[in-house]
Amino acid sequence: MNSYEEYIRQFAERPIPNFYKLVNAPVKIDKILAGGEAIVLEEGMTLSAAEVPGHSRGATAYCLDNGKEKVLFTGDSIPAKGDLPIFTDSVKSKETLEKIRRMQGIDCYYPAWERCM
Repeated sequence: MNSYEEYIRQFAERPIPNFYKLVNAPVKIDKILAGGEAIVLEEGMTLSAAEVPGHSRGATAYCLDNGKEKVLFTGDSIPAKGDLPIFTDSVKSKETLEKIRRMQGIDCYYPAWERCM
């Protein structure tokens, strides 16, 4: 695969504040993970993907397991504390929150806007 993330289109579809301070050039895509897929990053360390619909189209959470600890990067699937939740589908968003809550063995959750939970 030799493709790059279309960051200009991404900003056009989801204009967030300070976007170009975070992303200011195309990022090479080595592998696209679909929900349920996992890759070995190095011996004893895997990264797996889980579909987490509801907040935005194509939302995915990633679980990093190093054999000692499992951390889940949830993105915007978990709303920021005190903020009004934003979602494209409220039913799917609620189902995603339940799915995240039921995941086994997660030591720490990293939502987009908070520290480890």
